[in-house]
Amino acid sequence: MKRTLPVIILLTCSLIAAVGQSSAGKLTWAEAQKTKKATLYIYWYESRPFIYRNENGQMEGIEQEILTGFKDYVKEKYHVDVTLQWKETQNFENTYLTVCNEQLPGAFGVSAFSITQKRKERVKFTLPYMPDISVVISSKNIPIVQNGEEFDKIFSGLEAITIKGTTYEEDLHKLKAERGIDFKMRYVPSYQNILATISGSENAFGVIDLPTYMVDLNKNAGMSVNRQNIVPFKREGLAFITPLNSDWGQPVDEYLSGGKFQLTIDPIMGKYLDHSVYNFMEDLANAADNEVMLLTFEKEIQHRDQQGKSEQILRESIFRNILTASITVVLIFLVIIFLLYRKQNKINQQLTNQKKEIEDQRINIENQNAQLERRNEQLSHLNEEKNNLIKILAHDLRTPINQVQGLAQLLLIENPTFGAEQKDSINRIIDSSIRLNTMIGKILDVDAIEGNRINMQLEAIDMNVLTKRVVSSFERIAAKKDIQLTFTSASGPMVVKGDMLYMTEIIENLISNAIKFSEWNKKVMIALGACDVNVQLKVQDEGPGLTEEDKQKIFQKFQRLSARPTAGEYSTGLGLSIVKKYTELMNGQIRYESTEGVGTSFYLEFPKV
Repeated sequence: MKRTLPVIILLTCSLIAAVGQSSAGKLTWAEAQKTKKATLYIYWYESRPFIYRNENGQMEGIEQEILTGFKDYVKEKYHVDVTLQWKETQNFENTYLTVCNEQLPGAFGVSAFSITQKRKERVKFTLPYMPDISVVISSKNIPIVQNGEEFDKIFSGLEAITIKGTTYEEDLHKLKAERGIDFKMRYVPSYQNILATISGSENAFGVIDLPTYMVDLNKNAGMSVNRQNIVPFKREGLAFITPLNSDWGQPVDEYLSGGKFQLTIDPIMGKYLDHSVYNFMEDLANAADNEVMLLTFEKEIQHRDQQGKSEQILRESIFRNILTASITVVLIFLVIIFLLYRKQNKINQQLTNQKKEIEDQRINIENQNAQLERRNEQLSHLNEEKNNLIKILAHDLRTPINQVQGLAQLLLIENPTFGAEQKDSINRIIDSSIRLNTMIGKILDVDAIEGNRINMQLEAIDMNVLTKRVVSSFERIAAKKDIQLTFTSASGPMVVKGDMLYMTEIIENLISNAIKFSEWNKKVMIALGACDVNVQLKVQDEGPGLTEEDKQKIFQKFQRLSARPTAGEYSTGLGLSIVKKYTELMNGQIRYESTEGVGTSFYLEFPKV
């Protein structure tokens, strides 16, 4: 009897505690304000940096910090003691379904939940605590597309990496339906990093949230992925979820919309994301020009990474100098000891000579270091000015130019009754807009070449098909000057290895120049054929030809030759320098033959596949 009594007491206490715990979890917010205590069951699955367990087994993350702040808030304002009980689930989808089916009002779901209309039918959402933006990421070998047509062509048939039951999967299905393209879906476990999976794969892509991408980009600006130029997916935001019968969203919304939360959210985001990433997401969520903002921010991160590497190189250089100086000193002392042993009577003269040599070397090294530092500062300043110019051109010129072009085209479509003179004026506006955009594109190409940011994606190219397509695109421009534009294709297949985008730009530049510098009623002849083991493309015009001075600087950037466009066209002096660089990067060769007053012929040669 003495043994059973303590057991009965222990079981009774445990039962009372369990009942108390269960009843605490069943309390609504209204009831909790009366009892002054409540237990909240927080269902979660790891989603760094939002919620996870650290190496010591403690809960950490953005959402853990916010809920802890909420706990302190209701304690201070309503004198309600809230206990947070963390319950880990099997995966992300299981977290959501658990809250959907939970009957306890005091249940919460956390794991960076995106607010969607479909989920609103099964759970309640609190106010969002941060913006919800996702972007399309692809393997490094997949080129960055410039428009929807390129995206449809390149991404059709690729493999999409995603997690089942997430908005990442929903965005991919939406992309597939809206674009009308087909690609395979590969599901990975919730704990697996999608970005790392895509980085380690070929011909793969996926959708991930912008914070994850930006955090990883901050850690490794040179990671092996490309962010595609597709408009980001924006939703209402990231929030906590509760069962439909719960009223706990009321105090949480009150906390999230209050001044105390606004004071604490910035340090929290700085701890887990970086202030710049969080502030950037806030700006991006309210911005109209998403793509330019993303490109600018990515360039800033890459610039910081480049600065970090420069600092590392400087530290290594200092270490090498110290090591070299140390070795030099050791060697000098060995020489001194040896000389002392050999010839005591010559020590003073030898020491004097050695000290002079050391002093001369020190002065020389100091002068060289000073020169290198000044040169580095000048180059950094010039590089910064160049980058600022490029940003201004991309942001401040392209957008209004595109708007002018679009409005002009719309005006032409909506007013079919315009007369020939009015239509001609509008077409001139459209042509000028296209010409300005082309000029900006060439400047950006030169910046990419100098910054070694060219990502060549080599593939088999049928030069017959490509050249014919490019020639067709210039027929209307040639017709304006009554120029006879002809293309003689090769009799057999002419396949080379190259990047389709850069090969197209090479051919376009050569044909554009031939038309631009030719007078009215002339001929521009394009011919494709074989030359030994190479495929040869010839572009011949009847223009003014090249002077001897022109031939010395023909492939240099920002060089205007003696000839001038014959119909008021604009020339940046960049086209031929870009052609030569792209040709050489694709293992090709370019040469020319020109007679002043007769014309010029350019010859492109690439190894035949």
